[in-house]
Amino acid sequence: GEWTPVKLETPVLDPTQHNKKCVRHGYTDIGFEGATMFKHAGKYYLGAVDRFPNNRYSFALATSDKPFGPYRDRYES
Repeated sequence: GEWTPVKLETPVLDPTQHNKKCVRHGYTDIGFEGATMFKHAGKYYLGAVDRFPNNRYSFALATSDKPFGPYRDRYES
């Protein structure tokens, strides 16, 4: 089958919250490695690891009502 891209409805544009490689390519989505998805209480959670201020290597999550999004409200967890 074909790939379905999963995007953030509210991308994070702050380059301090993304890996330098992702910033160079203009990526502003969930993260750059370790993608994980789960469902809890009727919400889908999409997460991945990314860099945050002060060079923290941390997990980021965003939520959606549907598995293919749109995902919103990305936050460091």
